[in-house]
Order: sequence, then C-alpha cells, then structure tokens
Amino acid sequence: MTRKALVCSLAVGLVALKFANAHAAQVSDEVLVSDWMFTAQSGANMISFETPGAGEISVTLTAINLPPLLGFSSLEFGLDDSAGLKTGMIQGGRLFDLDTTTYDLAGPTKFDADIFGSLSGFVGLYNFTVTYEPKTVPLPTSAVSLLGGLGLLGAVRRRRATQ
Repeated sequence: MTRKALVCSLAVGLVALKFANAHAAQVSDEVLVSDWMFTAQSGANMISFETPGAGEISVTLTAINLPPLLGFSSLEFGLDDSAGLKTGMIQGGRLFDLDTTTYDLAGPTKFDADIFGSLSGFVGLYNFTVTYEPKTVPLPTSAVSLLGGLGLLGAVRRRRATQ
C-alpha cells in the first residue's frame, strides 16, 4: 500500500469525524419559556407554547418561600396538548422548592400550561421554565471507520489497476 493511499484514507476518516462532531455541536437545548410570576392571590395562570419538532421537553417549576410573607402551600402545573394532560406538583414549605419533569414528544406540539398555586403567605413568587432538546440521529463512530476503509479499498483497487 502506498503512502499516498494511506494519507488519503486517513484524511477521509478525519474529515468524516470532523463533520460528525460539528453536526453534534450544532444541536443544543432551546429555552421555550422562562417566566417569573408574582401573584397576590391563590389561583391559576396560563402560558401557551409550541415545540418545533420531535424531542424532549423539561418542565421546571420553582417556588420561592419566605414564610409568613412569601410562599405557597402548594404549587402545581398541568400541560394540556391534544394527546392528554401531563401534570407535576410542588408541595411548598422549603425556602427554595424545585421540581423538574421531562416528557418525550413525537413531533411538533402545542401546549397550554396551567399553573395553580395556593398561597401560604401574602404573595407568591415562582418560575416556570420549559427547555426543548431536539431528537438527533448521531453519526456512529463506526461510520468514520467505514469511510476510512472504503477509501483504503479504493486506493488498493486503483493501485492494482495501474499495475
């Protein structure tokens, strides 16, 4: 095997690996909603959002409690889409209550999020955040080896053809 064929095979493998890593770096989480809500009465708030495609959403509900002035005795959310209702809940009491729940999605989805709070103080402060992570089909590392091997076979075939 010639040095030129070896260098070409190695170059093809490195280019394929670089392309796979660059493609993986482009896919990142996207924050769809991040709202701080300040409320002076028990009740519900509604937030609507839409996911762009198949993937996973992480819903985080954070409550700030400083009894007796600020806080919730309970804080819940419900996500309503065409497939049904998804729920999550925080039972208040600690200074900083946090709940994160994840859901898998098959495609683009419209949601209505209802956040229900029961105050334990005079006012309540909470954050509702939705993060979207798209589904990706990663290029397996074996594909890099396959491309390198194909380059090597092509070089050997070419060498035999010239002999």
